[in-house]
Amino acid sequence: MNITEQLKYIVATIVLIVLTINFTKNSVGIVENSKRLEDLRQEVNSLEAEKSNLENVLEYKKSDDYIVKEARNSLNLQKPGEDVFVIPKKEIALVVDAVKSETAASESNKPKHVVVVQVPNYQKWFNLFFN
Repeated sequence: MNITEQLKYIVATIVLIVLTINFTKNSVGIVENSKRLEDLRQEVNSLEAEKSNLENVLEYKKSDDYIVKEARNSLNLQKPGEDVFVIPKKEIALVVDAVKSETAASESNKPKHVVVVQVPNYQKWFNLFFN
């Protein structure tokens, strides 16, 4: 072999090595970009679901039902001709406790014993203003 043929083989080998390195870099880049694309698609899907949820919430908050509910709960408003009753929290707690004990008694097949505490009216007024 003469020097020109050896030089041709060396150049061809270098070109093949460069092409192999370039192909490998492109393949790795394609795999990384496909993973990134999949992650972005998942993010888009989650954002679309969140957008849909927020649109539903907005639609509900624009509805008359929501406006009436907020007017009643936050502003303590009432409809004409409607009576509003205020139940002190202590009495609600007594009723809740009685219901809990009733359900516990029915679950254990024991006789039901509901204790209702009778509080005199003067005590209710005192509790209302001073507690």
